[in-house]
Amino acid sequence: MISVGFSAPDFVLKDSENKDFVLSALRGKFVLLLFYPYDHGFFCTRQFCEYRDDWQEFKERNIVVMGINSGSPESHKDFKDKYLLPFPLLSDSDSAVSKKYGAYYPLAGISMRAYVLISPEGKILYAKSELFPVLKKSLKDLIAIVDKCMLAFKNAA
Repeated sequence: MISVGFSAPDFVLKDSENKDFVLSALRGKFVLLLFYPYDHGFFCTRQFCEYRDDWQEFKERNIVVMGINSGSPESHKDFKDKYLLPFPLLSDSDSAVSKKYGAYYPLAGISMRAYVLISPEGKILYAKSELFPVLKKSLKDLIAIVDKCMLAFKNAA
């Protein structure tokens, strides 16, 4: 996994509408990258629907959230539309971004389930991957981590 304190590697990926999404365009905002193995995967669907159902938790904190895996923009669109996901899904078709962030299972050829919180200055505040793809952070646990990291960031400023 990428280390806390490092600069977040910039990237340009296609979203579910096949439009370019540029990470550096979000400077000035907190960004949460959610790497995940599969569109429509049982655990991925449960995780993202839980986050969708309590989307207000992210909105209240002004966090830009996006999901990333190697699925195509078309697959992401289907997944996003079917489950009414309120955040972008980005296509890392060659897994280059997953590899840069250390969120890649080389033996399986898929993204890990991982969480990366980026500061408004583009520094990594939190980075953690799950050992097994069936594990996921509950919204409550993820928000507690985000709150702690955001508070530490603001106190250091």
